[in-house]
Amino acid sequence: MSPTASGEELDHAAVELRNSLMRITRRLRAQRPPGELNLGALAVLGRLDRDGPATASELAAAERVTPQSIARPVTRLVELGLVERRPDPADGRQTLLHPTEQGLAFLRADRERRDVWLARAMATHLSDVERDLLHLAARLLDRLAAADDEAEQAPSG
Repeated sequence: MSPTASGEELDHAAVELRNSLMRITRRLRAQRPPGELNLGALAVLGRLDRDGPATASELAAAERVTPQSIARPVTRLVELGLVERRPDPADGRQTLLHPTEQGLAFLRADRERRDVWLARAMATHLSDVERDLLHLAARLLDRLAAADDEAEQAPSG
């Protein structure tokens, strides 16, 4: 795509990128054994691992869902012993959610299973140059993911 890409070219590239991301997400999801945690519960557990203890409201805001939507995965994680509730030392009226050692071990195993599949697929199907490009693309995707909502409000074209 040229530096002066038209709106139509950008739209087409966005559609291709979205479709590719959806396909790779499905392939990574397929690496999980059936019956494991759903994506909502895994997202909560992963966020607690990355960002540390949080209230249910903080998790909901971070995941961009309603507090009611976060309640079910949190309850499931607590029932399974993967997350525990503890009083907030700074504000005893609040409860913080913490991943347990069992939860962190579960998350490590889940990530490793998917990482092994992805590394094997990259080694088998991509050249060194393509792997380098994919590494750069991962950084670019992180920048897009971190972009604020201004992009959603900007007029296209």
